[in-house]
Amino acid sequence: MNKIMIPIEFELAAIQIARTHFPWLRFKISFIQEKGRVYNRSSDTIYFEAYFQNSLINDEPLHKLNYYPSFNFSLLPGKRLIQLSGWWRNQVLTFTYAPLDPKPYNKYWQNEENLAVSCPYPDGDKFEQMAIALFPLVQEYLVESEG
Repeated sequence: MNKIMIPIEFELAAIQIARTHFPWLRFKISFIQEKGRVYNRSSDTIYFEAYFQNSLINDEPLHKLNYYPSFNFSLLPGKRLIQLSGWWRNQVLTFTYAPLDPKPYNKYWQNEENLAVSCPYPDGDKFEQMAIALFPLVQEYLVESEG
């Protein structure tokens, strides 16, 4: 099995964007690929694992004791849109950002049943800002570079 590589430029910029909105956390990024599916860099999920910035274990910042799963989220890149999904209370909510679509249809929230929901408080605005900042990076490093 081949290890899927995320372009380092994308990884560094994406982590910086996430840390801008959640400065008390550090993030580890990895690809999630469905088993048995052919690799497609512009449609496989990118997973952001959250860890406390101030380590409980000083010599290992990504140690499991520093892990903070409440702020894990995933990014599904695409040519026309990106989606950020994460746990909010007891369900997964997804924010879709499609800047090429006409307003107001270019950004919206939905739950696991694909029903529209309002922007969750207090972190929904941060997710929206992250999606807007991540979209050009996705286009540059994950979509346009596909060959």
